[in-house]
Amino acid sequence: MPDPGMVKVTNPFKRQGLALAFKIKRVITFQPVIPPFGIEWYSKQDQRWRVDTLPTRGEFLIRRGGNVPPRRISALLELVPPYLVELKHEPKDANANND
Repeated sequence: MPDPGMVKVTNPFKRQGLALAFKIKRVITFQPVIPPFGIEWYSKQDQRWRVDTLPTRGEFLIRRGGNVPPRRISALLELVPPYLVELKHEPKDANANND
């Protein structure tokens, strides 16, 4: 777990207090590079994988495939199963022990 002072949550919990998160094993950093493969990205609006240029705004699920190269990257996240988890916001219990 990173130092709590280094964690920044930019998206508040929405829709019934649920959010999705990755379980990260480690972060691998390196000099910025454009990977030598094409990508496809999932359009939530169209509910399909697309092969055109990735939009510059927003967060997207991407995978190898297609002919469009990804943008320059400088870090990889190594994930731990379960790779995607669902989080639920619950009010802090005033009587709970915070140990």
